[in-house]
Amino acid sequence: MPSVFPWLIPPPLFGFFQWTHGLLLEESGVSHLGPELETHLGVGMFPWRCRLTSVLMVIGLVVTTGCEPGLPAPPTGPAARLSLPTATPPPATPTPGRATPTLTLPTAARTPTVTPVPTRSPQPTATSTALPSPAATVRPTITAPLVAHVLIVSIDGLRPDVLLQADAPHLHRLWRTGAYSWQARTVVPSVTLVAHASMLSGVPPAAHGIDWNAWLPKRGTIRVPTVFSIAYEAGFSTAMVVGKPKLAHLQTPGGVDYFAFAGYTDAAVARRAAQVIQERTLHVLFVHFPDVDGAGHRWGWGSEMQVQTVAATDAAFGQVLEALETAGIRDRTLIIVTADHGGHGTTHGSDRVDDVTIPWIVHGPGVRAGHAIRRAVWIGDTAATALYALGLEVPANWQGRPIGEAFTMETRGLLELLPLPRASPTLGGLTPVARPCDGLRAGASAIQPGAGAGG
Repeated sequence: MPSVFPWLIPPPLFGFFQWTHGLLLEESGVSHLGPELETHLGVGMFPWRCRLTSVLMVIGLVVTTGCEPGLPAPPTGPAARLSLPTATPPPATPTPGRATPTLTLPTAARTPTVTPVPTRSPQPTATSTALPSPAATVRPTITAPLVAHVLIVSIDGLRPDVLLQADAPHLHRLWRTGAYSWQARTVVPSVTLVAHASMLSGVPPAAHGIDWNAWLPKRGTIRVPTVFSIAYEAGFSTAMVVGKPKLAHLQTPGGVDYFAFAGYTDAAVARRAAQVIQERTLHVLFVHFPDVDGAGHRWGWGSEMQVQTVAATDAAFGQVLEALETAGIRDRTLIIVTADHGGHGTTHGSDRVDDVTIPWIVHGPGVRAGHAIRRAVWIGDTAATALYALGLEVPANWQGRPIGEAFTMETRGLLELLPLPRASPTLGGLTPVARPCDGLRAGASAIQPGAGAGG
């Protein structure tokens, strides 16, 4: 019997039992336990009330503390509060910038819920979207835009060296306070309708399918997404004011809010464009000036008469800029000025350097001032840069890419620039770069270079 209690009761409880038992003995008049009592504990040697109380206290302690024979009792008091383990963290992958989550202890009947960690979407980057059919709907993703409005100005037939010779204060101020390239390239054949289709769709002729250069209503309109259709589907308003009716082939149904063939002169185009700016809230406006091309066909590219025509075109362009000022949107507008082709003699359309070399100027919020663009610029980069400035994603299958180099580092964000070939620094040493300058589709009727004044 003496050896039974130490086996049944852990040492701390056995000591506690001895202490409480002594108190009970004192209560019953017994001052201490003799050898006999220690040998025959609880067998008729002291009052039954003491024995019963002691046994009940021991049983109560064992039950309430959850102890098992031979295990120490758990600690009690303030020092016994539950602390979460920190030595072995959960195997979750830490996410930068996130606060340490509060750990909730699961219960036996509860299954922990795994909450997915959101990932950041890259700033303006291209998406893997295939060119849809004309019936498909393109819903571009809108990110933070750089500007509220985009004005694309095409000066038909303008060659960079002719521009630099002309008295054109508005255009010169634009490139001196913006970013520019005098070695941008157009497509082959370097003719108006084919080149403008690439300018506004970001893809080469083989992709956009415009292989003619005249107003042929039965051929319909361009069948690939353009800067207008993508902006329109994103909720932006769009308009085109042109000086040649054949450019109507580039207005897709449901993609252009307003289209106007203003007439065959720069003056008529400028008046209509200024009127549209004042009467409408436009986000994407395309303005086409035809006179420089006409002067080239009549007097020759680089002739004195063509240089003077550029000066007149600059004055017409000034009216459009004044309309932007009057409407109060000039400081929120990205302006891109370029051309569809150059020319030589009185014609164009070939892959000659002076036929395929065009100017490319960008000016507006976030654009680097007086920056000569070092990378090669292709005509299709115009549409891509416009979408980028509006915060719209550029289709991944476009060969046109945003000219991120033209923007300051603060406005460029995380834009990834594709490695592109660089052109020669001098106009006379230019050679066609390996960019999309595809010719006509196989089996299509050929376009004669410089087919009339409407080229």
